[in-house]
Amino acid sequence: MNKELESLLIEVLPYITHVEEVKELFNRVNNLKELKEVLTKKLEEENDITKKTDYKIILQKIGM
Repeated sequence: MNKELESLLIEVLPYITHVEEVKELFNRVNNLKELKEVLTKKLEEENDITKKTDYKIILQKIGM
């Protein structure tokens, strides 16, 4: 995980519910652009409101 992703992860962890899932997601991507694309897709597909909220928090920190 690059420093930019690591810094973002540290910044959002206190505000999210699904910590392990989000950590795995961050480990699967290579950069913020890729993370944004994956989160945007997941946001459209997800039905669980807490997961959607987690994705929105991360996207807001990235700067949608």
